[in-house]
Amino acid sequence: ISDSRPERPEGRFARYTDELGLHPEEASVLVNSASLADYFESSLAVQNSPKRTAGLILSGLLPESARRGRDPLELGFGPERLAHTVAMIEQGKVGLKVVQDLFAELLDGSGSIEELAEKKGLLQVSDTGALEKAVLDAIAANPAEAEGYRGGKTKLLSFFVGQVMRATKGAGNPAVINELLKKHLEG
Repeated sequence: ISDSRPERPEGRFARYTDELGLHPEEASVLVNSASLADYFESSLAVQNSPKRTAGLILSGLLPESARRGRDPLELGFGPERLAHTVAMIEQGKVGLKVVQDLFAELLDGSGSIEELAEKKGLLQVSDTGALEKAVLDAIAANPAEAEGYRGGKTKLLSFFVGQVMRATKGAGNPAVINELLKKHLEG
């Protein structure tokens, strides 16, 4: 006999924390509303990235719905669009910061995050040639920090990542930037 009753919030909470690896606070917010939990799961059915999906709901959708004084599910941003947005982040086409910065505009339009980021020149740059120039410029502009890094102050790597991200207006792929910085600072 199959049980067709909806899953109880306690069951969802346990599944979200145990199986999906969500933080208890994230899971609690999601299961507090059956419709929000359904939205989350509908998005996961398209793009199975629980942590990133929950993060975008909590840091983008909910704050924006509160700012507008509307239920998050009335904003016209369906779970498929959220899943597509998550996929673009996962594929390295747009950075999380760009998505967070453009979330309000994303809700107001019908286009994808990729189209919006491209229009604004904010698609993530993974091209090593373009990023290499920014990396070399950052190292050349900060010789004392470069020497400090080479002298063992490895925490300065994040300083250089920040410099390159600023130069690329947040559009540089952090993983590629880290790799290039290490190559030029250690090589």
